[in-house]
Amino acid sequence: VAGFGITGNVEKPDLVTDVVLIKQSVSVASFEFDGKAIADFFDDMVDNGLKPAQFARILIHTHPGDNPAPSSVDERNFDQVFGDCDYAVMVIIAQDDSNYCRVRYNIGLRHDIEDKIAIAYNGTRFGGTDFDKWKQEYKANVKIEKIDTFKGLEYLGSGSDAIRSHTDFTDEKFLAEYENMSDTERSRV
Repeated sequence: VAGFGITGNVEKPDLVTDVVLIKQSVSVASFEFDGKAIADFFDDMVDNGLKPAQFARILIHTHPGDNPAPSSVDERNFDQVFGDCDYAVMVIIAQDDSNYCRVRYNIGLRHDIEDKIAIAYNGTRFGGTDFDKWKQEYKANVKIEKIDTFKGLEYLGSGSDAIRSHTDFTDEKFLAEYENMSDTERSRV
């Protein structure tokens, strides 16, 4: 699941004050935003007086399991979506709350800096968490897709000979094994 981090203050571009989910299709291995939903989101943000630097520079998404390291798909998406921005941020939060954050600067020579995520309330007052509202936003924007490429395959474990044709292979079985893979094995998936 993915969303855009919203910064309420142009002077503090690293202070995310909200996360907005965009209509998207997701699977255990990927997410894909709906093109019209992105255009509508951008229009809404501009209509509300925000500048692109406040709503279109921070991509936050989740990973299953305990590995927040970016996949090759994450890297490709980050390059395609944010390639020409003066700066952009990729945040990945794994299911176990471990996280990854990288800031990319495209001013002068392009360079990336890995950074830490911190939650800072700094005396900010806010109401209690509205879990029902979160669930409504999730249901309205997230469509879960099954990975059809695994139909008819039997998963035998990690390694290059891990998959062979025989039976149905479910997302749940894949996810359970994926969590136990090394970073190298995960990069091949």
